[in-house]
Amino acid sequence: MGVSRTCAHRWFRRYLEHGSDGMEDRSSRPRSCPHATPAAKIDEVLEARVKHREGPVELGERCQV
Repeated sequence: MGVSRTCAHRWFRRYLEHGSDGMEDRSSRPRSCPHATPAAKIDEVLEARVKHREGPVELGERCQV
């Protein structure tokens, strides 16, 4: 069939759990990223970048990132 045994088993399990709807293509993008930079910190860095017009090293020190 041209797929690994692991992949075929994964598809089979999805079919048993969700029926033919489970066979639709899915994104491989993670649902969450627990170590992502908080939105407030991103806003702070972007504001400092516009205000101080500094590069990444200086911004990192200024914003403690």
